[in-house]
Amino acid sequence: MPGSAVYLRIHNRGQSDLTLVSASSSAARTLAFHRTVVEDDIARMEAVDSLLIPAGETVELRPGGMHIMLTGLTDDLLPESALPLQLECDSGEVYALDIPVMKMMMSERDDAVELGDLVFSNRWARPALSGMNVSAMPSG
Repeated sequence: MPGSAVYLRIHNRGQSDLTLVSASSSAARTLAFHRTVVEDDIARMEAVDSLLIPAGETVELRPGGMHIMLTGLTDDLLPESALPLQLECDSGEVYALDIPVMKMMMSERDDAVELGDLVFSNRWARPALSGMNVSAMPSG
């Protein structure tokens, strides 16, 4: 099934914990919070119902750890394009972000977006083509 993943750092500068309960995008039919679990030297992904962002702390979604999985792509995610992403908090607040599509985050980026009590930075998504397995994408 064609898919991609979104990675970013989320800092909660507020006084209260926030819980992200869903993610959506016009570029994919299904988005879910996932974490990578390693058992017996085998890595697998496991769905997570929500993502807690404790007050005053930073949560990092990164390759090999927590991330947002996109499946059923409706649009191609080409390098140097942007993926529209909406994250919904348990309070009902929605955070709308544009996530740069790039092959790999190589270093820290000065791309912080402040929305309410949350600061989103180091945002990126893996390139992918709708209707095609990600491993079939041309490299280079």
